[in-house]
Amino acid sequence: MKLKDGANLGDALKKLPGMEIRKKKLYYMGKPVDRLLVNGFDFSRNDPSMALEAPAGLHRQECESL
Repeated sequence: MKLKDGANLGDALKKLPGMEIRKKKLYYMGKPVDRLLVNGFDFSRNDPSMALEAPAGLHRQECESL
């Protein structure tokens, strides 16, 4: 997917079908996301809102929400 320079992970996730961000909280299909795994690593540390501000360029391969 194409992102603007300086885009963060939240910008990338918003482009995925079913994902949305409301009040700095991540939702998938209307349900809150509790953890965010990036390449199998628990990137969110039980707080996905912190991960949303990370630069999108750091996460190139695979992202999974639980």
